[in-house]
Amino acid sequence: HPDRAASIAPLAGKFGRTVLYSELSFSAEADIIVVDVMGVLFELYGLADAAFIGGSMVPMGGQNILEPAIWGIPALHGPYMEDFADHTARLDSLGAAYRVSSPSDVESLWRKASSGCLPDCAKAVSNFFSEKSGASARAWRCFEKYL
Repeated sequence: HPDRAASIAPLAGKFGRTVLYSELSFSAEADIIVVDVMGVLFELYGLADAAFIGGSMVPMGGQNILEPAIWGIPALHGPYMEDFADHTARLDSLGAAYRVSSPSDVESLWRKASSGCLPDCAKAVSNFFSEKSGASARAWRCFEKYL
């Protein structure tokens, strides 16, 4: 929620150099970027070491775990991923996503991700998306017999 970003940034600042996205410049050095605008999150995943999936620590259904997955970065998420349950379970089983249940879990995995100590999940993510490919061909086979 962008309206909460200004109050979140000082909390994040305890863990590293923190910058609000709207104040980011080429000269700014940041360990943590607190996103305070809408519509930029997907592109930012490409710069990240890991992602935390919002709306997943409380019963809100979670947010789209496929967005960080497509960039091949590990996704940390809470127990409430109902809106993306099947994808989350599969990414968890492949080692491309990690369920957390407490702030200390987030901190531990975040430190591992930022220091390169989590397994590389790019191959697992590639396998996941390969499993999902071919929708156009399957649709064509269904329609082709009617043409």
